Amino acid sequence: MEPILFREKQYFRGRHTIPFYVLLLGLTLLFAYGIFQQLVLGKPFGDKPATDGLLIAGALLPLSLLLLFHFCFLETQLTREGVYYRWSPFRKKFHFIRWSDLKKAEMLDYGFVGYGWRLTGHGTVYTLGGKTGLHLVKKSGSRLTLGTRQPEKMQEVLMQVNRAISQ
Repeated sequence: MEPILFREKQYFRGRHTIPFYVLLLGLTLLFAYGIFQQLVLGKPFGDKPATDGLLIAGALLPLSLLLLFHFCFLETQLTREGVYYRWSPFRKKFHFIRWSDLKKAEMLDYGFVGYGWRLTGHGTVYTLGGKTGLHLVKKSGSRLTLGTRQPEKMQEVLMQVNRAISQ
């Protein structure tokens, strides 16, 4: 693999995610307490107790989401050959787009679209923070934007790559 000019690994973490994590953790603990009370102590959990299976599912769902979001990340790498990106755990291997397969590569301020994978007027957007990303328009016409928390650094590397390609 050629030298990496820019690398960024973004996680679904930060102060904006604290309420989300607290909610999921609270739900997990509530259902875990219900499981303990109903299965271990043999006392029904609540006035109208749920089945054991429903209590277990109620604990596993928020716990699974908590783990998924904790280990989820977007990784972007820029080289002289092109752009590598992956959205883990959904895509373990890097997806590669050659600069030569693009009509346009530019920084784009797309505004806040939320977090995750989005279909917007700018095409597909992968973002875990910020409102700026690397906007790629392929020769085929498809569009992709990779969010970044380091727009200035990414812009600088993009300018280096554009100068190298045009020589």
